[in-house]
Amino acid sequence: VPPAHPTWIAASAAEATANYHKFKFRLGVNSLNEPLEYSPMHYPHLLVIGGTGAGKSVFVRTFLESSFRPAGWAIWIADGKKTDYASLGTVANVVMISSDTAEHVRLVHAIVEEIDRRAMIAQQRKIQGHPDPFAFPPWLVILDEFASVRRDVEGLYGNTDDKDAEFIADIGHVLRKGREFRVHVAIFTQDLYDKTIPGDARGNIKLIVSLGAPEEMTLKKAFPRELQDKAR
Repeated sequence: VPPAHPTWIAASAAEATANYHKFKFRLGVNSLNEPLEYSPMHYPHLLVIGGTGAGKSVFVRTFLESSFRPAGWAIWIADGKKTDYASLGTVANVVMISSDTAEHVRLVHAIVEEIDRRAMIAQQRKIQGHPDPFAFPPWLVILDEFASVRRDVEGLYGNTDDKDAEFIADIGHVLRKGREFRVHVAIFTQDLYDKTIPGDARGNIKLIVSLGAPEEMTLKKAFPRELQDKAR
């Protein structure tokens, strides 16, 4: 089903901030042809699993162009394939695309620093009696081919300075704290081994998409027991 054309396009970060509470992103339609739309306030983070050729890259572009970019969200992309998103480097609202391992680490840590900065601002706003202390421009962080990114981080840094552990700690920080400060994450991966995405990180992700029939490991790792039969 082709995505609908955007009916409204934000002209500024201020408009994106003001529209945040009304914003929903669309994943498609259900069996009754009704749109499947979700609010980031209720589903702050997204996990998408799909093997080679499942359509993750096409999904990402549709995901961005039909919802987030027109709504004025700032987009940050860690490109695990290194070349998939090069063409988006000059389009509006795409702030950064990391394409090598050290850049991936820096991108994620920059997000952590922004969340911490927003926390301090929100605290000051509360003291001053601000009517909406968490009114920040919304951000979307896309971590594509996350299993590859994780392996690359571990391969580059090894255990010399425990950079891999710091990287995963940063991911966990963003997943735990991001929602409150309007920073949302979409993780795309081919597998769900514990070494790829730790269980505590998966616990902060409420919306899970399988592109194609899920493998048994995906069913057991990604979906709660009560939903596994339905997902299967």
